[in-house]
Amino acid sequence: QGVAHAFAIPHDLAHYLVEKSLNIEHGFWGLIGRGAVFPTMRYLDGRRKPKAAERSRQLMKTHARDLVEAEVMVRIINDTFEQGYRDMPLAIARRITERLPDWGKIDRQTIMAIHTNYKKLKSDWVRLPPQAVLTQDW
Repeated sequence: QGVAHAFAIPHDLAHYLVEKSLNIEHGFWGLIGRGAVFPTMRYLDGRRKPKAAERSRQLMKTHARDLVEAEVMVRIINDTFEQGYRDMPLAIARRITERLPDWGKIDRQTIMAIHTNYKKLKSDWVRLPPQAVLTQDW
């Protein structure tokens, strides 16, 4: 449970798909890769790098707008896919223009590729047995 627990795929997995597909460098996963630690995360073991908490706060402060834009983009794309629009690229383009006017256009081919990958990821997720691991490469 948590953010968007009713999505067809987990919210963080949707972030992975959208951020990777659109080369979003400072979204959820990009910031984690650079050392950000979100409040819902738990540190399991080992030593953290010196000043890790300070670095995390600075990253999230510096890229707060990027993170919000990534969040909005994930929501737009996920909702549009789940709502099953006939002309998905047009619906997504319209929603992006309304919500993120500075973002620019995402071409039809890219949207269709994201949709194909979304359907595969959704299928992989649904078929995943309990306690199994779903591995993705960044």
